[in-house]
Amino acid sequence: MKQIKKKYYKKGERPHPDTVKWLKERGMIKNKKKRVVKPDGQNVVFDFADKLRKHMTPSEREIKRWLRHYHIKFQAQVPIFTGHHWYIMDFAIVTDSIRICIEIDGGYHLRGDVMKKDKIRDNELRKIGYTIIRMTNEDATNNAFELIGKLQFLGVRTSTFEPIIK
Repeated sequence: MKQIKKKYYKKGERPHPDTVKWLKERGMIKNKKKRVVKPDGQNVVFDFADKLRKHMTPSEREIKRWLRHYHIKFQAQVPIFTGHHWYIMDFAIVTDSIRICIEIDGGYHLRGDVMKKDKIRDNELRKIGYTIIRMTNEDATNNAFELIGKLQFLGVRTSTFEPIIK
């Protein structure tokens, strides 16, 4: 019987660089196309990230629209391995010198127990070199231009300075 090879990411998309590094260290990447072959248990994280990518909130779609308008290279709903845990970030911008995670927080993130988990996650991501930008849903829909300003301040190159007209 032939084994069927599954493709875990869409054509043209690639896994996050940190994910690729982690998978290379464990010998889980086959061939030159960087097709990811994941052992049981990790499929859950990647499949859940795919599901989140397909069903984005309106605030996440708005930020995605702004990032595309300014030609900023990003990945949406990215699984990142910190060395201890897998975390799925809303958006990640990774270049040779910059690592930025953008998190869009809804009302769920205002609960005490969730805020503690978010702080732990932020600390773990900072340890591996990420800068975290957090926005509420309202800021994402109403003040997305401020996010572009923060990204430019942090050194992300953008192609245009004109705001999107709604």
